[in-house]
Amino acid sequence: EAPTDAPTGTPTETSTVAPTEAPTETATATASPTPSPTPTETPVCFPGDATVSMEDGSKKTMRFLEAGDRIMVAGGKFSDVFAFGHKDANAVAEFVRLETESGHAIELSGQHFILVKGELVAARKVHMGDELTVSGGAKSVVRSISIVSRPGVYSPHTLDGTIVVDDVEASSHTETVNPAVANLLLMIPKILYHLGFKEPLGSVLYQSTPLALHSLLRWTGISSA
Repeated sequence: EAPTDAPTGTPTETSTVAPTEAPTETATATASPTPSPTPTETPVCFPGDATVSMEDGSKKTMRFLEAGDRIMVAGGKFSDVFAFGHKDANAVAEFVRLETESGHAIELSGQHFILVKGELVAARKVHMGDELTVSGGAKSVVRSISIVSRPGVYSPHTLDGTIVVDDVEASSHTETVNPAVANLLLMIPKILYHLGFKEPLGSVLYQSTPLALHSLLRWTGISSA
C-alpha cells in the first residue's frame, strides 16, 4: 500500500504585534516673562563711545564731552552740562544695551534711569515691550536686552536733569540717590554754575564718590548704594 502523504497545511503567517505605547501626556508649559539680563555692579553711567547731540547739530561722544556743552535733553530741548558724576576713560564696565524696533539702541549702567513712557525706570528693570522715547518724541518698543562690556564711564549732569543719548531719552539721575534728593543736593552747584563757575564739582566725582561723602550719604539714608 502506497504511503499516504499527509496534507500539507498552508503555512500560517504569524504577525508580530508591536506593543502599543501608552499615549504620552504632553505637559503644557506656562511661559513666564523672560527676566532682563543683570549686569555686574558697575558705576552708574554711559560708555565712552555713547553720543549726544549738540545744539549746532553735530554729535559728540561722551569721552569728549565737557562742562559748558549744550546738548539735547528730553523733549528736543537743549541744556548745559554743568557737572559729571563719573568721567573715567580708563575704566571698563558692563552696561545694559536696549535695542528698539525703530533701530535705536542705548547702553547705560543698570542703575541709571531711563524714561519709559515718561517715567523714570532703572535700566536693569526695563523689560521687552517697554516703550522708550527716541529723538523727535516718537515711541519705540524694546525688542532686545543684553549686557555688553565697554571702555569709559561717564555720567554727565545737565541743568534740565534729562539727557538724550544715542537718540534715546534718558535721565541724568540714578538709583544711587533719589532724583528729588539729588536735585536738592545739586542746587548749590547749579547756582555756582550760573554764577560763572564752569564745573562747580570739579573732578571730585570723576572716578568714584569719595569715601567720606559716600559714608555720609549712606548714614543719612540718602543713598542705598
